[in-house]
Amino acid sequence: MDLPTYTLSAHCNEPSRLLKIDARLLKKLMENDLPMGFAIQTQISKIYFQRYLDAMHKLQAIVMNLAVESEHHIA
Repeated sequence: MDLPTYTLSAHCNEPSRLLKIDARLLKKLMENDLPMGFAIQTQISKIYFQRYLDAMHKLQAIVMNLAVESEHHIA
């Protein structure tokens, strides 16, 4: 993706510093240094996969809670 701006949101539980990265420059660096690019992509993939798993666990808990509530209303 070649978007001019990438944004995200976060909640910090302790004092933190914000890092602003020039996306075009980072992409160029990653293309010119493939091992570095692969390492960065690997870390990003791990983060996204963990977020996916967390979201699935939350969704599963919600669905299971709804099922339990439905059983109580039927009984």
